[in-house]
Amino acid sequence: MPDPSHLVIARVHGVAARSAELRAAADELAASSAAQEGCVSFEVLLPRDAGAELVLVSAWRSEQAMHAHFRSGAYGIYVSAVTELLTRPSDVTNYTVSATVHPIADLSTEPQRAS
Repeated sequence: MPDPSHLVIARVHGVAARSAELRAAADELAASSAAQEGCVSFEVLLPRDAGAELVLVSAWRSEQAMHAHFRSGAYGIYVSAVTELLTRPSDVTNYTVSATVHPIADLSTEPQRAS
């Protein structure tokens, strides 16, 4: 998997009685976004004890790919579908990644894992 240059984390605040619809719309967005050029990954997370709250985490190879996503038909469909399913606007933060580290375990410090 290539390293992303941009991350988007969105906290989505849903109406409890319609949480299944919200989750379905978010899952559809994740599936269609994952197929978009420049999408490294797109995850829909359900925080423990969060009720109708979701966290969407997407990673993009470039700023252009991220912006193209927000202009895409898939994103427009998502916005139209969830507008009435939200208690308030989502909290969205875009991050620019300046470095990525992939740690490699030092098995000499954990001999039980070396076998």
